[in-house]
Amino acid sequence: ALDTAAQLGADYADVRIVRRSQRRADVKSGRVEGVQLGETEGFGVRVLVDGAWGFASSGHMRGPEADRVADQAVRIARAAARFQRAPANGRHATPFEEDPFAVPVDETIDLLLEAERAMAAVEGATTTSAGYHAFREEKTFYASDGSHTEQVITHTGASLEVNAAGED
Repeated sequence: ALDTAAQLGADYADVRIVRRSQRRADVKSGRVEGVQLGETEGFGVRVLVDGAWGFASSGHMRGPEADRVADQAVRIARAAARFQRAPANGRHATPFEEDPFAVPVDETIDLLLEAERAMAAVEGATTTSAGYHAFREEKTFYASDGSHTEQVITHTGASLEVNAAGED
């Protein structure tokens, strides 16, 4: 991939190879519910052509795929170079109706307790749980061409769980 990128005119090229292994096992009430084993691999080629970046990737690690992906990265960079002359500047933030970080923690806890009381009121319920999470990522990017971008991503989620006693 590096040789192909250079031959096609890339001023710079790099390759990243990623191999991921995963295992998961679930047991419920003393019985195995499921087992998953897996592996994946792939690679990405990043190039700089005429001052513009191009990136392409693949999950196939065999045959002429490295040359194909390098060619695609170079073509993307060339296309970007034709249109990108001015620095990129801007800001993006996740839209929401109510900022989860503006809600008082006591109010969040009250809502979780209310949900848990409602689940516990179900006949046969033995244990209940309610959870909430929110996190925010703020990213700022600067580049030597004068580009400056900001990104604020807000994530939220909740969970409710109730367990009930089985009938004999």
